[in-house]
Amino acid sequence: MLNGSAIQVANGAPGAGIAALTVAYNDAAGRTLCPVAVAVNLGDLTLYPGLYKSTDGLEITGSNLTLHGGTNDVFIFQMATTFLITTGIKVTLAGGAQAKSVFWQLIFDDSDLLLTVGVIWVSGQLSKGSADCRLQSNIMITFDYQLSVGDADLGIQVWSGNQLDLHGTWFNPTWTRLAATAAAGQNWVTLQDAVNWQPMQLVAVMTSMFRDEATNQNEVMTVNYVDCDGKKVVFMEDFQFDHYGGSEYQTEVALLSRSITLQGGPESVSRSKGGHVKVIGQARLQGVAAFRMGQRNLLGYYPFHFHHVGWVDGESYVSDCAVYNSFYRCFVVHGTHNLVLTDNVAFHAAGHCYYLEDGVEEHNRFEHNLAAFVHVIGSPAGGPSQDGTTHAQDWSSLAQPADAAASGFYVSNSNNEFVGNAASVGWAGYSFPRLEAPIGDYAWITDFIPHQRPLKLFDSNTVHSSGYYFNMAGGIYVGGKLWINTGDSNKLYYSSGRWAHDTRDEQGNAATMVFTNCKAWLAQWGISHWGDRVAVDRWEAHDCTRGANVFGDASLSNAFITGQSANVWSDFPGDRYDLDPIAGFRWYDTSVRTVLSNITFRNFTLLSNVEAAFHPSVWYTMPASDDFKPSFGYRGSDVKSTVITRNEADLGKCDDSIMLNDLGGYAAEVGSYCAVTCQRCTQGAAMCGDKLPLASGGRTCVQHRDAGNCYQEWFKIDSYCARTCGFCGGDGTVPCVELVPTAAC
Repeated sequence: MLNGSAIQVANGAPGAGIAALTVAYNDAAGRTLCPVAVAVNLGDLTLYPGLYKSTDGLEITGSNLTLHGGTNDVFIFQMATTFLITTGIKVTLAGGAQAKSVFWQLIFDDSDLLLTVGVIWVSGQLSKGSADCRLQSNIMITFDYQLSVGDADLGIQVWSGNQLDLHGTWFNPTWTRLAATAAAGQNWVTLQDAVNWQPMQLVAVMTSMFRDEATNQNEVMTVNYVDCDGKKVVFMEDFQFDHYGGSEYQTEVALLSRSITLQGGPESVSRSKGGHVKVIGQARLQGVAAFRMGQRNLLGYYPFHFHHVGWVDGESYVSDCAVYNSFYRCFVVHGTHNLVLTDNVAFHAAGHCYYLEDGVEEHNRFEHNLAAFVHVIGSPAGGPSQDGTTHAQDWSSLAQPADAAASGFYVSNSNNEFVGNAASVGWAGYSFPRLEAPIGDYAWITDFIPHQRPLKLFDSNTVHSSGYYFNMAGGIYVGGKLWINTGDSNKLYYSSGRWAHDTRDEQGNAATMVFTNCKAWLAQWGISHWGDRVAVDRWEAHDCTRGANVFGDASLSNAFITGQSANVWSDFPGDRYDLDPIAGFRWYDTSVRTVLSNITFRNFTLLSNVEAAFHPSVWYTMPASDDFKPSFGYRGSDVKSTVITRNEADLGKCDDSIMLNDLGGYAAEVGSYCAVTCQRCTQGAAMCGDKLPLASGGRTCVQHRDAGNCYQEWFKIDSYCARTCGFCGGDGTVPCVELVPTAAC
């Protein structure tokens, strides 16, 4: 049926008998024998079986179209440009003609389009551009449930054996990072990469705060223009908050707009139900945005959903797409393998975002995708101990209980690839729950153990503003458990606590989860791993309550862990009393063997304004650890600890006389101001430490700020601690630097 609320491309029979539709469609599309030329408008016609072809577009307007034939007869319609069906028009099948035997080859042209529909069923091919010829026009399709369409149908559904091609304009890159800090009050950013973004497009600049959900400082801006070099973007609004782009880490900046937009209608906000794209056949998607899509707590109704596709083998992919303001998830891979998702952006979504659904999905590749501002559903998983909390499935409020611990990337099966992704997410950036068996549509499989699958590749991923709901969560969290509770009506249950992965290789032998070249900042624990075997190599962590926490047979190597960065706006760690003590690393308790090698710990300094139990430390050990070290073991090699005075080396001040000779009162020795920072310490030199000039009172800028000293006159006059104390204004009269006080010289 074709009418104002439903557009059906080919036939609308999604049930039995369409498995062979690919063969039928390809045959229909390729037929050229004895075509019947037809007028543009098929309205008020009765047509009989055959091949109908238009060198232009086709439309059904004014009156209905009747197709008359037997149960085995075939109708084929080929058109060169567009296909238009006006509101209220129907296609009537007469004489026993079957919908499954009607084929339409629909190809949109490159022109602007505004379309409001209820559902688009693709049982054939729906194309808008191609990979080699991407559209430059603006396409907006709104899915309106008021057009008498049920929620299950609202959106686009691509049936088995059929193809959806949507290829919008290539805006490159889809996301990048700040090249310098963007201060509150300014209306521009400098970026690390040149962009081709356009005026009036929407851009999200991510938070530089620890607790992004409690203190939301993510900002959506409107592009005014981009400078000629492509690296400076000027917005139509001023920033309300500061966004950090320092030497330790840099905030992400992402394009939300695309030239093709699929959106839920305005009423979708109050219902938390928009449209959804379900692909059972094939789909090649580039440059497509989903806005107000997905349906809260309805399993299977997500913005982009590859559903039981099986092995993709390059026939489908998702590239440079966006999800913004999703009611349920972002990009879902379900019963699908070998799918590639690259350069996508997801911002402001409820529930796990990039989602491997049932624990059987393998060999998919997630590369250079961004997940940001992802919200838990219901009460956040937490708890005061490593047991966490347990959540039961509730179809009305928590259809998937693991959404109480919603993450940017939900990895129910580790045998997939994650390269160059970024997560700015509250509960966890990357979540690896323990599944002892598949769930959902694959619960019938009894000889497959998802948590034992190898981690195929996890490299060059970042995470921040994460892990603060649970005191043992991490930016990367290998823990928690999801299972079917046979004792409670086969409901799904989720526990957020200490549950181990027993990683195995393809032959079933013990294997190690390997994480390489990754980075975390402003996270509870940078990485929190409860598995049996893990190796973390070339790791960075900054402003984390715990730089790393690894369990089992574990190694941490070639790492750089900073207790406190120069990001003075982060509110890290804020209220410490719901956190563990800050430390670079904790030697854990029983049944673990840990090796640390080539690690630098920096800026774990005494904080005089907190209780002793919460003072930062390079590492600490638990009592049980000492009891069991003879049985298991710990080893550290080439481990260094430095305390660096904030910003001085970065400001190029190592050659200043105050740095070489502390005229404020200390002797001219290697232990003078910033000796370690400026690398003046020779091996074996005495008193090789970073000291502050006497006039500073021996305190760092943060300590002065926390003690309420910012408004003393000598702070203002000398611009000492200008950045820390927030003295940097937009008028340029006060240099935005941390100067040494004149009184010290």
